[in-house]
Amino acid sequence: MDRHTAKPGWNLTMWALAGFVLVALAVYVAGAKPGGDLVVTETVNTAS
Repeated sequence: MDRHTAKPGWNLTMWALAGFVLVALAVYVAGAKPGGDLVVTETVNTAS
């Protein structure tokens, strides 16, 4: 626990890595599905 508080940028780095992984996973899942990009586009258009 003390090692984590010793580095001020540790949490920020981990959150950045976690966010990058989530985005990459979302893009991968969307690309793996047929018409995944169309669904995302339609969702964005509907939301806006």
